[in-house]
Amino acid sequence: MNRIRIAALAGLLLLAAGCSAPPEEAEDGYQVYYSALEDRYAQQALASEPYGSAPPEEPIPDLVAALLDGPDSPGLTSPFPDGVRLLGWELADGVLHLDLSEQYGGLSGVNLTVADACLTLTLCQVEGVDAVYVTVEGREIPYRPVQALTPEELFLSDGRDAPASVTLPFWYPRADGTGLAAETRELAAGDTLLQDVLTSWADGPSGQELKAALPQGAEVRSVTLEDGLCTVDLSQAFLDGLPADSGQARLAVYALVNTLAGVEGVEQVQLLVEGAALGQPLSPDQSLAAPNQAP
Repeated sequence: MNRIRIAALAGLLLLAAGCSAPPEEAEDGYQVYYSALEDRYAQQALASEPYGSAPPEEPIPDLVAALLDGPDSPGLTSPFPDGVRLLGWELADGVLHLDLSEQYGGLSGVNLTVADACLTLTLCQVEGVDAVYVTVEGREIPYRPVQALTPEELFLSDGRDAPASVTLPFWYPRADGTGLAAETRELAAGDTLLQDVLTSWADGPSGQELKAALPQGAEVRSVTLEDGLCTVDLSQAFLDGLPADSGQARLAVYALVNTLAGVEGVEQVQLLVEGAALGQPLSPDQSLAAPNQAP
């Protein structure tokens, strides 16, 4: 994909979002894309600056290094967390596979979108690179719906056909131990919705009549959705911290299952603990709700 087309596609994203296009590319040489989000006066999410004063000797590793080193231009910032390193790369059949260090896996939401966009726009200028496939320590980011990223897939939809937010039930055990109840929350719709639901649910309920269900110290290691099955991998602290009473432990588990099942496309939930299945996939059970508490 040539560099002129890259600039045009980037402009489509920014115009669709009501923003101005990034700086035009120089006739010769590469442009390196960075985030413009931290500039309160910026009219665009991304902008670019030319790569150095001479073309890179090795375009792919050198451009990645420039991305990770950060920009020189005022108003631009690196979208990458501190410490991100390129562990390896391979170009085959037009797909550039980049393997990055674990810090990249901490990105989500708009931060992940911007980082992915900077990598894709910068590296798809290289002759023979049509798509960028990013892994973290050899693993895909599970909540990214598209793994092989192209400028078209990133930018040719302005999102007007998708809801900006969704209202979902968040289930928790009642403080008096009589069952489950739900409170509703509004979250931004997007590629990381499942991860965002888990993060918000882990914060616990807002009212005193409900209690948190995630044991102290427990962490969500990953979440994926495929063919209606949502798979959640939890740390050992989840299993260790469940109530000793089997009935209360069941409420804690179904508080999580019912919450995830509120997301469109989730039919069953498979819980894992450190990668090992915790029983069979579970379907939501709203019969556990206390009277008059089902949403």
